[in-house]
Amino acid sequence: MGKQELDALMPQWKVLEQMDGELSEIISKWRGNLFSAKNLEPKYKEIIMVCMNCIHCFEAGIELHMLRAIDQGATKEEIFDALTLTLLNGGFPSFRAGVYVFDSVFGVTKE
Repeated sequence: MGKQELDALMPQWKVLEQMDGELSEIISKWRGNLFSAKNLEPKYKEIIMVCMNCIHCFEAGIELHMLRAIDQGATKEEIFDALTLTLLNGGFPSFRAGVYVFDSVFGVTKE
């Protein structure tokens, strides 16, 4: 995903960069460190991020991390299995938010 696509999905980072470049740089380094490869494969980090964004019903975050998970090799089935786990902590609203994005990405209802 390129910078333009990222800016479109997550405009808060562009606003922060323009309004407070120093803080933006600090946060960017911190976020980069969290996502750097250590003991967990990148696709699983992204799938976890999908679920965390589902809990907050943050559809832009769900989409971003779902696309990144796919780029890292996650399958439609793996992502859906993870989405079902959001029912445990976030209930149906969290699951529904994830499924809306899942359908827009994978086009299940158009098959």
